[in-house]
Amino acid sequence: MAEDRRYRGLLIGNAVFPGDPHGLPALNGPRDDIAQLEQVLTDPQVGLFDSADLETLSDHEIQDVRERVDDLFTKARRGDVVLLYYSGHGLLDERGTLYLCAKNTRSSALRSTALSAIEINNIVDGSAASSTVIILDCCYSGAFKGAAAEAPLSGRGRYVLTSSRSTQLTRAADGPGRPSPFTGQLVRALRTAQPGKSGEHLTVAEIYHQVHDWVTAGAVIAPQLRFTGEGDVAFARRPAQFLPEQGQKGTVAPGGKGAGQKGTVAPGGEGAGLSGPAPELPLRAERSQARPAVLTMNRRRALAALSFAGVAGGGGALSWALWPKGARSGADSKNSASDRFDVPRGRKKIDAVMPVPARDGAQSDAPRDYWLFAGTDYLRVSISATAQYPVHRVLKGPAQLKSWGDTIGKVEGFEEGIDTVLRVPGESDQHWVFSKDQYICMKVSPERNYEDKLVSGPSPISDWSDAFDGFTSIDAVIPVPGSTNQVWVFSGAKYVLTELKDGAEAGGRPWKVGTIPVQWKGSIGSREGFSTGIDAAIPLPGEPHQYWVFSGMRYMKIRILTDGEHTDSVRQGPGILRTGSA
Repeated sequence: MAEDRRYRGLLIGNAVFPGDPHGLPALNGPRDDIAQLEQVLTDPQVGLFDSADLETLSDHEIQDVRERVDDLFTKARRGDVVLLYYSGHGLLDERGTLYLCAKNTRSSALRSTALSAIEINNIVDGSAASSTVIILDCCYSGAFKGAAAEAPLSGRGRYVLTSSRSTQLTRAADGPGRPSPFTGQLVRALRTAQPGKSGEHLTVAEIYHQVHDWVTAGAVIAPQLRFTGEGDVAFARRPAQFLPEQGQKGTVAPGGKGAGQKGTVAPGGEGAGLSGPAPELPLRAERSQARPAVLTMNRRRALAALSFAGVAGGGGALSWALWPKGARSGADSKNSASDRFDVPRGRKKIDAVMPVPARDGAQSDAPRDYWLFAGTDYLRVSISATAQYPVHRVLKGPAQLKSWGDTIGKVEGFEEGIDTVLRVPGESDQHWVFSKDQYICMKVSPERNYEDKLVSGPSPISDWSDAFDGFTSIDAVIPVPGSTNQVWVFSGAKYVLTELKDGAEAGGRPWKVGTIPVQWKGSIGSREGFSTGIDAAIPLPGEPHQYWVFSGMRYMKIRILTDGEHTDSVRQGPGILRTGSA
């Protein structure tokens, strides 16, 4: 029985990161998260933890965090249920390993200054505890893989409850003195369980399902639960009667009118049973922030730029080409030729890029081949995997848009040029194409550009009003690295971070709005010409977090590290695109 077990736990909250204030901005929620969770877990009416067995750790350095985590699991005995909770910044390395950040974490040195999911699993593997519950409230928390299929050897189960999927960001507290949305709903689920339903204890699975229902109401962020072992584990007592949520006024009606109703609190309070509605959550809150910042990740939109360019250096000794001199049209291109493809005369910028779908239907964050668009012309190119030059070779073109006879070549307005391309989530061969105040959805074959099919449209861009924060036209789109549906959308010097709906339905949920000069100071926000807007960007195959970004006739290579906020820096350039003679 749950009452016969010993419950031990460690609640870690990291809100400040003075060693890397730009890469890891301060957070509002972690301190309130661990305070509220400690209160409910040790509440005699709800909790199964003795206050002496539940430790809190707020804003400690990494070595202390490691030692406390190791101590927690080393001292556990067979029959114990051990809880490890974390609220703070979560970061992924280039291999997709999740790291939990401590007070002295630096995003440039994760292995030595942060706690990895691999370390945690190794510590848990050596513990005698019967059951382990790991709860993570941080970005990319779903990347925590948990135990191997045969583990745990000495216990009954390992449960990993996370605030988001492996590719998703996590929303932060709306302001000081408030918990994060995920932890707030977790506390709410513990306090407002329906009395008398299926036993006297709440299990981890039951709590997860309720939190999932509340958090996903009207949002696409989805908490996850992974389990290895057998059975379920009791995590809290089910209240004998409905308890008002923390901070509510009024008392629970013990009988009479309203007694026994789900979520009833009387008089004058708002209660909620496990089936009660979720409260309204703040729209623009996200994990990270004391400043209106940006999430990090410029990926796909980067597509747009490169196509038509050779480069003259952008000052001083910086003088090099976007792609090798041998990047001629045709499959037999060699590096012995001296000609190269430049921006067509009369064109002032690269307008858009579109990834060529893989023949096997696989979807990649940084594919090798793209179509590049400038005015009424386009080009198909192969991007260099070495990152030494943007374009490995020209595969086809230049040619005119009218050859796209079933889509952009025939739709009125689109044949004169397009503004940007946005890939449909989960569909490698379907794209939304935007031109001025209209858009279409189209499907394209990887074999040739003219094997294209109009799926829907043209339609007004107002269909995207909520997702794009009211933008009436868009200039560029940069997907969040590792995500299929989170993107930055740029219009002039403004941008919005939005999460697209699944499938080909237009729309999505905006997370945050901001400006390039304020949120991208490390790269495009501090460079003349880029701070007022960008035209396109291209991810470097084989080089996670690096992109070519274009604005007018200028380009540069930038690097972006990601968490609820982003850290951006210039890796090369700016340079000037050359104008061709044709």
